[in-house]
Amino acid sequence: MKPATIYLIGVALLVLFVGLGIFYLIPGPLKPIVFDDPTGIHIKHSLVSFALGIISILGARFAANARPSRAS
Repeated sequence: MKPATIYLIGVALLVLFVGLGIFYLIPGPLKPIVFDDPTGIHIKHSLVSFALGIISILGARFAANARPSRAS
């Protein structure tokens, strides 16, 4: 894949995970993958979502800047 495509995939994942993290901070709507209080605020879930967003953009940045290996 081209480096720009890899980077755009990372940015899309960042937007997705940040949106999910914000969704977990909003009280009221039902939240997926929550068993105790599906309508409350879930700080741990939002922190994990934010961390996954940061990891995805960093991974995309490293993957986009990596040089292809030459097979001998």
